[in-house]
Amino acid sequence: MTQVLTDAESYEETSCTAMFIYGFAKGIRHGWLPSPEPYTAAVQLAWQGLTNHSVDELGNVHGVCRGSNFSYSEAYYKHDLLWVENDTHGTGIVMLAGDEVRKMFDLLAKDTFISPISERQRLTQSV
Repeated sequence: MTQVLTDAESYEETSCTAMFIYGFAKGIRHGWLPSPEPYTAAVQLAWQGLTNHSVDELGNVHGVCRGSNFSYSEAYYKHDLLWVENDTHGTGIVMLAGDEVRKMFDLLAKDTFISPISERQRLTQSV
């Protein structure tokens, strides 16, 4: 995901991508998403992109927007608000996203997986 969504030439911002990965993976794992297949595919692609482009072989996290003020100017976000390496809020959300992706795939790999939504529906129908 780019820093300025309407400008493909702005830098790729890491922490927002990691937040989407985390949210989608957690939603899948908890059964909050009734049709998880497109989200699962998005998590796979986003995680692959994040680990290939934003995290180097030493574990450094690149492309995290430093803390900022608010502006109506796209130029501010593109040219003035540059990224920093290993910013703590970016590193933290990348780690949380990775943990949630692992948990999601562990759960999906189980043959006995019953989504919480399906289980809730079964329990309310049997009452």
